[in-house]
Amino acid sequence: MSQTRKEPTFSDLTFEVQNLTAAQFAYGKDSEQYKAQHKKSVSIVQELNVIYGHGYASLSQARCVLQAQYTQEKEKAAEELAKVMRNKKGQ
Repeated sequence: MSQTRKEPTFSDLTFEVQNLTAAQFAYGKDSEQYKAQHKKSVSIVQELNVIYGHGYASLSQARCVLQAQYTQEKEKAAEELAKVMRNKKGQ
């Protein structure tokens, strides 16, 4: 029986980096949980760079993507709240 392993994607990396950040805040950078998650995240970076070329992926790039997503979500929520408030005033 052969097992096939799917190639990692940049989305896999951003997921693992989210877990890395959560481990950092929950346990600290010196914890075993953080170190294990860091190792897993770096492993995905290395795999992606082997597949797509050196420099394709890094932890900092994944953090930038996560920050941009977070900012977009916050802006969208603020816009939706402003719209609701305008509609409420108009009634």
